[in-house]
Amino acid sequence: MSIIPEIKTVFMPPDDPRAAYKLRVFEALGMKCGDLPENPADCRGGLLELSSLSAFPANCAAMINEARAVLVAPELDGGIIAGLDIKNSNKLIPALPMRYWGMVESVSDFIKNKNGGDLVSFRIFMNLPEGRKGMFGDFSKSFLPQVIDIACLIASDKPDKIRLQFTPGFNCVFGIVQFPGNIIAELDVNECLSDSLEPVRFIHAYCKEGAISNLPFSGYTNVEGALLATAAGITRPVYEHNLWDGGDELDNFYFRMIYKIRNGESLSVPGVIYGRLVKAIAAAAGSGVAVLNGGAA
Repeated sequence: MSIIPEIKTVFMPPDDPRAAYKLRVFEALGMKCGDLPENPADCRGGLLELSSLSAFPANCAAMINEARAVLVAPELDGGIIAGLDIKNSNKLIPALPMRYWGMVESVSDFIKNKNGGDLVSFRIFMNLPEGRKGMFGDFSKSFLPQVIDIACLIASDKPDKIRLQFTPGFNCVFGIVQFPGNIIAELDVNECLSDSLEPVRFIHAYCKEGAISNLPFSGYTNVEGALLATAAGITRPVYEHNLWDGGDELDNFYFRMIYKIRNGESLSVPGVIYGRLVKAIAAAAGSGVAVLNGGAA
């Protein structure tokens, strides 16, 4: 992959709800940040950070033509802007910060390198306190689809079937995702924890000859680091990335995403078709349960 020259300038809407935090991220990476300009030519060579928008500005196509890359909400990616040619549509990058969680990257590498043999099953826990609600976007449009997306990254495949069980009245889902080869992923996703609790963010993967996990052995939080176990023995390396010291660990997902995009290293993995998946999840949320064949059929 050719490395895109470092992006030095970022433009985003002035009413972005996370503008203050994003500004700190860009400044930490040596990137100048400003409001979306009225003249599209002023976007030349920069990054358009539009991930918090549910609809695009009227002159967005002209801005994209000048920009080097465009960060958009994942449900809006995939040709949503009419009239874009292939060159400009390829600039669209879905904002999927969970892909850049250090544990996702490490589990994926562990499996791809066959360190523990073939993958059998895995579990993803992503539970947020109520006060953190919406930090990864709307629950059905972005948060839950992102968890399904990282399941696809870990399995390195598209899902055969997704079963979702919603808790009525709450942003709370239990899910089973089935992949080719009868690989099963179990999902526990919610935004219902008490604000007195820390977020829950664990992955526990079983392979035929080993396992990798950051699930606590005891207690509530993971103070032991990650566990890597094979027939040769057990080690407890720390897998989380420590490049960012300007906020808590969940914010680090966004920082690493911008860091990778700046250097032309954004991830592309087999997964779900977001537009179809978001519609299916919205319908499922109303009925309480859904089985999605082919991932988003």
